[in-house]
Amino acid sequence: MVITSAELKTIEQAIRKKWDIPEGVYKALPATLVNILLSGSNREKIAAARVIAAIREQDEDSEPKLSLVAHKHSHEIIARSTDDIESKRQELSERIARLS
Repeated sequence: MVITSAELKTIEQAIRKKWDIPEGVYKALPATLVNILLSGSNREKIAAARVIAAIREQDEDSEPKLSLVAHKHSHEIIARSTDDIESKRQELSERIARLS
């Protein structure tokens, strides 16, 4: 798949604006970008790097963000013996077996 700098710019824009990209184009994109980075002109390499940056930004946006939230309840921490843990494990195993 041969892609021009202008087409790379369009693909970058499509990724940033979350437009639908044809499946065939999206699947061929990684190999195409690698080829451009290895043997393209400087202009093509810059355009390919921008596409990669846009993909990375989109991936980061799709990952859930963890944040601390104040909550108003307490957690009870109980020291348990190994026997207590094993009996609880056995109880849970039996409950799971009944579900099957």
